[in-house]
Amino acid sequence: MPKDRLRELYYENGRPVGLTSEIFDPRPIPAFDIDKPDENLVRSLRLYSQIREAKHSVTAVSIISALKNAGLWEYEPNIHEKKTDSKQKEIMYYQRHYIQAWQKHKWIDKPSSKAKYDLTEDGKNIIMTFYVDGQNNCN
Repeated sequence: MPKDRLRELYYENGRPVGLTSEIFDPRPIPAFDIDKPDENLVRSLRLYSQIREAKHSVTAVSIISALKNAGLWEYEPNIHEKKTDSKQKEIMYYQRHYIQAWQKHKWIDKPSSKAKYDLTEDGKNIIMTFYVDGQNNCN
C-alpha cells in the first residue's frame, strides 16, 4: 500500500484508528470454568491422531501396542479370568475405555461402518488445547 494512502485509510479526523471505526471502553470479561478432560484420554487421542495422520495402521491391536509403548495403556488383566483370550480382553478394553469414551465426548466420528474413526473438530481442538507439552509421537 502506498504511504500516502495510510492516513486516508487508518486515520479519522487526524486520529489513528487502524482497522477499527468504533471503539468501546474496556469492560470485564465474564468468568467461566472449563473442566479439564481426562489427561490419558486426551494424550491417547493425540497419539491416535498422529498415527492416523502418518497413515499407519489404526487397528485395535496396533493402537493398543502404540498406547503401551507410550505409557498410556491402563489395562490390568485379571490373571484368574480364563474365559476369554487376553488379546480379546485388551481389544474389548480398548473399545470400551478409549473408543467409546472418545465417541461420548464427540471427539471422534466414524462416517460409515467400514471407515476408520476420524477426529471431529472438537477432537482436534481438544488435542491442540490440553496437555500439549511432552506430546507422544507415533514414531
